[in-house]
Amino acid sequence: MSDSQNLPINQLKLISLLELCKKEAEHLIFSWQRIFPQKNNPSPEWITSLKDNEEDAAHLEAFSSRFSRLQDSLGSKLLPALLTCLAETPSSQIENLNKAEKLGIISSTQEWLNVREMRNQLVHEYLEDTNKMLEALIAANRFTPVLIETFNKIRLKAIQTLSIEADVLPSSIK
Repeated sequence: MSDSQNLPINQLKLISLLELCKKEAEHLIFSWQRIFPQKNNPSPEWITSLKDNEEDAAHLEAFSSRFSRLQDSLGSKLLPALLTCLAETPSSQIENLNKAEKLGIISSTQEWLNVREMRNQLVHEYLEDTNKMLEALIAANRFTPVLIETFNKIRLKAIQTLSIEADVLPSSIK
């Protein structure tokens, strides 16, 4: 990485949050590949079997936690930091998501709000309701690439709009 010491404090914070989100994304991808081999959705039988399969239950717990953490970090920390760097005043999460949609960082505010609700099911429902858990897992499987894409778009916006050198930032996620 090149010298970042001359950057404004808000850009240094953005870089730090990008580094954090990249690590979180890498951990999420590892867990995602364990739960969704070849990106196939799990079956209701697999969810039912979790009570007798500690290893799979631990993989699901790791995936759920990592998914929630990255979704939170992107929406509650990284996006507001980017908006601050763009001379926007961060506001409520829905307003921040609306701004992100207008900037082309996310494709749909409503999708992000739906996923935010879904992640609560992901964390709590597998003990209660197999069908709700399956729905939440399918949504998380579909939305995981969106989280990765969001990270990459925020990184690209920092390069294009803020003129932050690419080698100061963590690399994009493949």
